[in-house]
Amino acid sequence: MFYYINQAIGLVSYGNAFLAGLTGDVPPELWPSYDTFGNAPYLRFVRRRRSGGDLAAADVLATNTGEWFRTLKRAGATRLRLLQTNDQTPDYFSLVDTFGGPYACVIGTDAPDGEAWAHRLEGGGRAGGEGITYAGTVLHTPPPSRYPDVASALATLHTAIEAALPVVESLQLEDHRRQWSAALDIVTRPRAPGLWFPGARSNWYNPSASRLMIAAAHVIVVDDPPWVIIGDPSLYARWSAGVRPLYRAASDALIAATNAFGDEQLSLPMTGRDFI
Repeated sequence: MFYYINQAIGLVSYGNAFLAGLTGDVPPELWPSYDTFGNAPYLRFVRRRRSGGDLAAADVLATNTGEWFRTLKRAGATRLRLLQTNDQTPDYFSLVDTFGGPYACVIGTDAPDGEAWAHRLEGGGRAGGEGITYAGTVLHTPPPSRYPDVASALATLHTAIEAALPVVESLQLEDHRRQWSAALDIVTRPRAPGLWFPGARSNWYNPSASRLMIAAAHVIVVDDPPWVIIGDPSLYARWSAGVRPLYRAASDALIAATNAFGDEQLSLPMTGRDFI
């Protein structure tokens, strides 16, 4: 899960930087040099040609990110937004005409045609070494007018972490306990240390959005529990009840933080650490 969320945040962040003129006239190229795209043999952005078509009936618009960013700019886009970060947020799935799915992250644009670009799961990227496809289509309905805001997402994530920690402690999941304790520390202490999310440069986000993104990264960097818990219905029920709300809160946190690009932007030089 972590690698393709990195990819989506990188696309939204670097795309917004280009659309805002922060990277000059040359659009950022993230494949194959960008860390989380590095193992993919190809990257493609396709648009459906006809209703009901699959990927074979689609036009390949771009085979690298620079080409895609230019295509979006020519189409009138001035802003990208992260609409969905994983397949556990089905409310955003209904916005997208699929090519057969399944899909993970969904990126929306503010271009006049109101497109959404969905990452079609093909086992690709770092995890599977296969190609990465983002499929573009016109939204059935406009994307939500209100996205989670940073303040409420921080509060929700705080509550969800506090509820989930006793569960993973009782199940003796040390990796989860360690990462989520770090996330709680970041949420509750503004200057707490932590990893920076690899999908963006820190100077593109205000301090609250940065904290939120870092804390959410600590949550999602550990995913499913060991098979000994998955295979035990009672243990897995405890896990699901206590932990799934946290993953949903982390998903909303990443959406809120990523979509806060440029809000109350810090006046830091673009030559700072790249965090990819």
